[in-house]
Amino acid sequence: TGVQTCALPIYIAGCSEDERRELLADLKRHHGSEWAELEPRINAAVQDAHHRGFCLVEGEWLRDTRSVAAPLINRDTVMVLGCGAQLFAVSHDVFESQIGPHLVHVATALSKFIDP
Repeated sequence: TGVQTCALPIYIAGCSEDERRELLADLKRHHGSEWAELEPRINAAVQDAHHRGFCLVEGEWLRDTRSVAAPLINRDTVMVLGCGAQLFAVSHDVFESQIGPHLVHVATALSKFIDP
């Protein structure tokens, strides 16, 4: 599908409401019949990002991996800061309790250096 990690949902979460609607409409057109399955997964990750500041995905986009990402935002610029590993390499708890929150902290600090 082209959606391999939590980078796309995090990018979408960091966009303005208008940009988000436009991106989701583009994705719907691009993915066609796959969209019915893909949309709820993207929406869940976006909601997770809004709630915790990051999203964590395990084996959903790419089998046997987990990834975590946080948006890097400065005015109209949105980037993604992420980390991924094979499922056996780093535990879910470490990703959720340590790496995810640290990525949010680093993304917030780095956003101050992004030229608008």
